[in-house]
Amino acid sequence: MVAIGTFCAPAARGYFANGRWSHTATDGATDPLGSPVTVTWSLVPDGTTIPGRGTSSFVAFMDGLFGGGSGTVAERVWFPLVQQSFDRWTELGGLSFVYEPADDGVNLGGFAGVIGTRGDVRIGGVLLDGPGGTNAQTGFLDNGDITVDTGDGAFFGNPAGNSLDFRNTLTHEIGHALGLGHIDSTNAAFLMEPFSDDTIDGPQLDDIRGLHFLYGDAWERTPAGPNNAAATATMLGELTPGATLTIGLDGAGGAAVLPTETDFASIANNVDEDWFEFTVPAAASLDVTLTPTGPNYFEKPTGIGSLQLTRSSRISDLSLELYESDGGEPELVATANLAPVGQPELLSGILLNQDKTYFARILGDANDVQLYHLSLATAAAGLPGDFNGDGAVDGGDFLHWQREAAGALGPADLDAWGREYGRVVGASAAVPEPSAIACAGAYCVALIGLFAYGRVRRARNAPSRCAFRQRFR
Repeated sequence: MVAIGTFCAPAARGYFANGRWSHTATDGATDPLGSPVTVTWSLVPDGTTIPGRGTSSFVAFMDGLFGGGSGTVAERVWFPLVQQSFDRWTELGGLSFVYEPADDGVNLGGFAGVIGTRGDVRIGGVLLDGPGGTNAQTGFLDNGDITVDTGDGAFFGNPAGNSLDFRNTLTHEIGHALGLGHIDSTNAAFLMEPFSDDTIDGPQLDDIRGLHFLYGDAWERTPAGPNNAAATATMLGELTPGATLTIGLDGAGGAAVLPTETDFASIANNVDEDWFEFTVPAAASLDVTLTPTGPNYFEKPTGIGSLQLTRSSRISDLSLELYESDGGEPELVATANLAPVGQPELLSGILLNQDKTYFARILGDANDVQLYHLSLATAAAGLPGDFNGDGAVDGGDFLHWQREAAGALGPADLDAWGREYGRVVGASAAVPEPSAIACAGAYCVALIGLFAYGRVRRARNAPSRCAFRQRFR
């Protein structure tokens, strides 16, 4: 496997990013680093010139290995192997590969993609060096065209593992086509290493980190654009009390990634933000945990420098914020940013209202990729001010407050009781208001309670007067 071009050594962050697509047939000029991009791909017709090599015979080569068929190349029995190789990268990050069925057969390399004419990335095949050696080669951006060695028929024709040798080779070359260079590791196996490895299937954790650095994670692909603001937040829908929703769970394992794993979330750099929007069907209590994830491994760019340790769970110090909105601009409810780098940030016992929309916002302080696991756990919650837990905010709660006023409850809790007086659990509005006299009476009692609360506090800090202390116990 060969990528054409000279690479520059990056910092000790793992993956080797070698630039990204700055212009595509679908998007035109693309957004900044870490933003989603759509790249088209096509198969060149046999007879297409590959400069310095001859003419492509990729279609006939694949027909000979796997069987042919009539009709378009997309109807060939081997076409799904090619499709799967592109689709796997699409599953894992913000880059979307889309098949372009047209290809006008202009020379491979040097021609930009055009919708309805040819793909951004084009695949052809020619004899490179025969069996062994180089299996395929890829140009560097913005020319990501791929040439497969048609002299490696025995290798590519191996059917084991759903043609793993062919798929891994092509998926590796697609990694070059999207902007990743070769790397070496001594204690982990990654797709972008320069030699074939049939112990892995597709991109592994460090390969995914490189993809995210260039194009962001798959959560960035919202209908309104990257999820970098409340207006373009990823919609999580309604969180049912008693349930837990997780994001990025597959990134919490080791360096190895199974072909069935797709759930990887990250902050791509220090200007990236991830916003997630959700609601609840009823009053609920929310616990949020944001955990940076990733293993330690040694790695370096192939042929450059010495191996360095990448601590992928300690790349960026993440912070977590929770916002709420009742239709207007979201307002900050709570923040968690005190944990050291590599440690979880927690928000616990946040009371949610079914009449509002909520947003979780995630940020990082490093210009590098930090994978994370986000957990939102909800539980049915009583109303603020329902101190005795009977499902209604009423006079009984004030009596409970009086008993606890010198302990767990204080003036702020009394304020909550006053605001929520008359509400019941599950109701979207207050029950009929009590009379003005009743309200006045309730608040008079409340004021007396506050006065008593202050006297108790002062008495406990005052010089010894036993009768006074006993009276208010």
